[in-house]
This record gives sequence, C-alpha cells and structure tokens, in this order.
Amino acid sequence: MSSVFQSHITDHEITIPVEKLYGQRFGVVFSGDEETIDPKSLLAFANPDNRFSWSVQAYRKNGELITKSDGYRLNENTIGNLPFFYLKQRELTKADRLLLDKKLDKALAAYKESVRQDSNDMHSLRMIPRLLGFNEIEDSFRWNEEALPYLQALAEKTNNTQDLYELIDYYYEQQEWEAFHSWFDRYKKAVRGNLNEYEWSIYGAALMKQGKLTEARDIFEEVMERDNSHRFVGAWLAVQLYLSDSYKRPLEIAEKYPERKVGESFSDWLSLVTNLKEESTGQTAYHEHLQDVLDLFFESKEQELENWLKTTNYRAMKQFILALQKVD
Repeated sequence: MSSVFQSHITDHEITIPVEKLYGQRFGVVFSGDEETIDPKSLLAFANPDNRFSWSVQAYRKNGELITKSDGYRLNENTIGNLPFFYLKQRELTKADRLLLDKKLDKALAAYKESVRQDSNDMHSLRMIPRLLGFNEIEDSFRWNEEALPYLQALAEKTNNTQDLYELIDYYYEQQEWEAFHSWFDRYKKAVRGNLNEYEWSIYGAALMKQGKLTEARDIFEEVMERDNSHRFVGAWLAVQLYLSDSYKRPLEIAEKYPERKVGESFSDWLSLVTNLKEESTGQTAYHEHLQDVLDLFFESKEQELENWLKTTNYRAMKQFILALQKVD
C-alpha cells in the first residue's frame, strides 16, 4: 500500500516533522475474517511496529518526469537496498493496544476519553474520526456526523491538507455549499494553490450544482487540457448543453476529450451526444426539456429525476443522464 505524502517540493532536500507523518492516513485494509478491519492500517505511521519505505519522483517545471527512486521494482540488483524505516518516537497507548486487539468499541471509547481530558491530545483526536469513519457492516469508509466535530477540530489545529480535504469532500456530498467553499478556500491556501486536476474538477462540479454554470464551464475547460483521464468531461458536456442549444461545441468536446477507460467504468460521450443531436431533430421543445432534466440533476432532486427516467420516451436523453450520474 502506498500514499502520496507531499508534492511540489522545490528544493533538493526536505525536513518532515514527525507529527506530519502521524497525521498521514492510508487506505483501510480489510482482512476478510469476522472482524474485517486491519487496525494497523488505521494506526498507520503512529504504530512504532509498522515498517515503511519511501520513494521520490523528480519533475521538471513543465511537469516532465526526470527520474524516480523506485526503480527497484524493475531491477533485481537494487531490490536489497530499499529505504525501509520505522518511527519509534512514540509508544502505544492503552487505546492503541485495544485497537490492535480489534476491540474497536473499547478503543474508540478510550480515545474519546483521552480527548475529553486533553483537547490537545492530537493522536487520539486523529484516531477517533478514523474509527468513526469505518462502517463495519458495509466494509466501507465514510465520514459521518459523529466524526465531523473531531475532523473540524483536527483540521483547525493542524491545517493538515488531508484533514482539510476530508471536510471538503463531506460538505460536497452534503451539498452544504457555504461550508464547502470555506474549507475549500482554506485547503487552497494550505496547498499554495497547487490543486490537482481532480480537486479543480470537484470545485467545478460544486459550482455546477449551485447553478453557476458559466464559471463551472470555464473550470472544466481549463482542467480538461491537463487531465488525461477526462474524468469529468460528462459534467462539462452537461453544462455546455444546458447553456446552448447548438451541438457543435459539445461534439467537439466529446471528440477531443474522450473519457479514458478505467476498469469497466467508461462512457462513450461522443456517441451519447451524437444520439442527443439526432433525437432532437424536429423536436422544437427538446432543448428546453433537456434543461429541465439537467436542472433536476444539478439540484440533486433524485426522486423527481428517477421518476423521469422511468417514464421518459426520450431514449438518447435518458442514456445521457444515466451516464452523467456516474461522473464522480
């Protein structure tokens, strides 16, 4: 398992505070037994018995890759020289040991008690959201309202970009736009404006859902030039189709920025837009009807949209909306 820790490093060396490492989360590992979660993945760098290695990728200013240090994967002569390391600066707490024993409820209670006694207990403050975000029934990981105050306290105390982005993601899903923009602005400052293509796309999608379509279109257009996956091209097309009843520009976009196939998730937007154009021929109110349906999507009126999908006779429009629902 690996995780990007820091990017846009402009010097030939860097010093990393150990507290910043403790704040770094990895993916959650599920072991497949009755108690599915592997607690080592939740503790991450905070577990002094966990073993890690590092690698570096070096780029030119224009984004061209110069070299990388993980060539050991391809070279048997260097496989014995991996930069393994342990972080032994801290000792496991009682709560940590309960977690490692997979006594999740007891561990959570112990972490909460530690924070109640000391609001600056950063380790416990980090661990509470990690435990609350784990849904054992669904074997999934997602923040909930109980975790929110701990996440906010953590982000405010540390300004850690991971914690800040989790709040952005939470408020995006909840469509609480004032809070979304507040945390997004703080995140943008924390990363010094170095947002990646996905983060900019999420911001564009947020504007789209708020009805700020011209601003959203401009962001999608700029992002798509840099994002080889073209992951959000469907959202851009939806905005473009809403703003104009001409199919010339949407067809150009769909042809120039085809969505890259990842696994089984893939939409052929050129065919979808071509079918829309053909279906609209001779239909004087077609564009107005498409706008009404897109409004349902933008405003997340899920039940009304579902009812429309079940009853519409516009086959091409239905297929376009179904594909649009998969853009994320």
